[in-house]
Amino acid sequence: MKILALVMVLVSAHTGFTDDAMSGYSSEEMTRSCGLEVRTFAVKGQVDGLEPEVLDFRYAPGEWQVCIGLPDDPHKSIVKSDGSLNHHYVRRRGNFPNFDTSVLAKIESDSDDGKIEQRLYSARVPIVITSQKSGSFLLHQEAWAGILQGSGVEEWSKKRQDYLWLTLKNTGEKTATGRVVVRVRSKTKLTRGPLGTLVETAGKKRTVCFMSPVCRTVKPGNVRPGYELNLIYEQQLAAGAEYSALLSFYRGPRANETTDVAQARAMRDKAVEYWESLYLPYDRIVVPDEAVQGLLDSCIRNIWQARELRGVVAAFQVGPTVYRGTWAADGPFILEAVTYLGRAAEARESLELQVVKDEGPQGIEFSKKAGLRLWMIWRHAQLTGDWRWLEKMWPKVKEEANRIIEYRKMTRSDPSQMNYGLMPPGFGDGGLAGKHREYTNVYWTLAGLRAAIQAAEQLGSESVAAWKAEYEDYWKYFDKARERDKLVDRAGNTYVPVTMTGEKEQLPQRGAWAFLQSIYPGRIFAADDELMCGTMAMLDANQREGLIYGTGWIKNGIWNYSGSFYGHAHLWLGHSKKASATFYAFGNHACPLLCWREEQMPRGEKEHYVGDMPHNWASAEFIRFVRHMMILERGKELHLLEGMPATWAKPGNETLLKDIPTSFGAMSLSVRVAGDGKTARVTVDPPRCEEVEKIVVHLEHFKQSVKAITLGNRKLEGIAARILTDERFAVNIEFEQGN
Repeated sequence: MKILALVMVLVSAHTGFTDDAMSGYSSEEMTRSCGLEVRTFAVKGQVDGLEPEVLDFRYAPGEWQVCIGLPDDPHKSIVKSDGSLNHHYVRRRGNFPNFDTSVLAKIESDSDDGKIEQRLYSARVPIVITSQKSGSFLLHQEAWAGILQGSGVEEWSKKRQDYLWLTLKNTGEKTATGRVVVRVRSKTKLTRGPLGTLVETAGKKRTVCFMSPVCRTVKPGNVRPGYELNLIYEQQLAAGAEYSALLSFYRGPRANETTDVAQARAMRDKAVEYWESLYLPYDRIVVPDEAVQGLLDSCIRNIWQARELRGVVAAFQVGPTVYRGTWAADGPFILEAVTYLGRAAEARESLELQVVKDEGPQGIEFSKKAGLRLWMIWRHAQLTGDWRWLEKMWPKVKEEANRIIEYRKMTRSDPSQMNYGLMPPGFGDGGLAGKHREYTNVYWTLAGLRAAIQAAEQLGSESVAAWKAEYEDYWKYFDKARERDKLVDRAGNTYVPVTMTGEKEQLPQRGAWAFLQSIYPGRIFAADDELMCGTMAMLDANQREGLIYGTGWIKNGIWNYSGSFYGHAHLWLGHSKKASATFYAFGNHACPLLCWREEQMPRGEKEHYVGDMPHNWASAEFIRFVRHMMILERGKELHLLEGMPATWAKPGNETLLKDIPTSFGAMSLSVRVAGDGKTARVTVDPPRCEEVEKIVVHLEHFKQSVKAITLGNRKLEGIAARILTDERFAVNIEFEQGN
């Protein structure tokens, strides 16, 4: 590694350079340099009574589901926690499952059903393995999507099959007869066809399943509003003997292969090879916590599994069932995560599609959409540094900014209205139903207008002055309204409720998502804003399982990935210990198959769920959270390791972020702690950009007192230096002994 020869040591962190330190540098070299600050900062915020930095899924839901489909696969096949394989999701009410077809295998015996155990083949391989013991028999199931070669999605998806491989083993000490019943429920009547097939008989007949070996079948009975067909596998097995069956489900209209049970292992191994060699951006972020790494990898895979073609454009979607589409609030954050992973071109295609159309709420009642779109465009331009693209998108920026201005004009006819000068009555979302004079639309239109101003400044647009004046006027009316509407909670915290005076009273913490996002990434508040701090304190007072309680659609439940909004706000406010604890609490609400439901009840309470699963706004938030704990832009400064979990700084650990886009350009970062814990090395490939004024390396999470800091081979006498931004540099930290 090349050691920097040019180092200018500062007298202190807050003074200028001495004449001696500045000498010998050309003006060209000065444009390629920035400040460097390396030190231990005082930790702000809560430090005691926090969730432990351990990921063990302690708050996992009691029920879950996972997608086994391929990337961009139009067949979003779902396996649930009971082992059932489900096809053709349809949103409907009533007791009948929301899938047109559901297949569930169970041991039939006089014994009580044993506990179901379920896992993935691996974080990167979505083969779902389900085991259940009953009496002396063990039923082992593997469910996966078949792998077919083709010129593209439209070609191979027509031939797609899913596989359910069943193995029944006699674990007892004597010969016994085992019986497995495979219940097939379908909206459409199914009958037994030739050569061990199930045939859909309504309308045009088609084969939907091939069975190997052929099994007994009980007559179908009408199970309103659908049909049920039981397949019986019965076999006498000696002690320790096994019996296998393979069910092949035809997904595409041209799927007609009749795979035999003898080929099951080969087909499964082919799927493993496919997933393990798939070119997804797994290795951009490597962390020393194995459980966190597995969840990160699964987040990446889940995002691409939910993606789907819209014509020739691959659209990143929220989920495979309820939220199978692009949504105004979810999309910007999913696309930011995808960009962080080095797939900016793919994110851009989906972004350009989404600013034209999405599946989210529409119209004036969801005025926040204009702000979300403005932030999304500006953030993508920042991360790519592609100002020509921003120029191309400029008409859309002006359209959305002017839309916000027009919405404000609509509120100015009656000064007695609570929303005068703000936004028209609207839909809050995220736990706030109905139409209200409320603040979620205000928070995001303020944040969006702020993003539009930054974009205008970057392009030198004449809109800057007018939009700045608009923003200042908007803030004035917002500040007056929130002072009027502020309340005091039971803990004595003064906070701003989500709805304005005169509207239906809400739980203090209800619908807090947009407020949290207005702190970060909206950044509309000063760090010491009293009402912002009071509202954060109110949310802190309403926690269970380390996350905000009752902020979403379930009034007494947990909105899982709102934990990221909450943790990001604390991180931005400098509460790094609270942020990393919240990160682990968020992760612990995922299920053992490494994904999240949108909302669920706390453990031990009656189960109730809301939303899709896997929910990929959650996946994106987990990726974003790791990135921001390790790399966070603060204006013209780039802060490193600010929220790093202390557990990642244990002896022998290494964390790596490779080619991560920032507002200043791509950068790489590695943190390596020596095996004896006496030293650590932080290596940085800085972004090659003149805009960054300072790179700040935080040392407070190493949990040890620092004895000495060296930059390359030169000891830093103070805590700051100057480095060249087109050169890799390494900071070596020596810790005091005995800590």
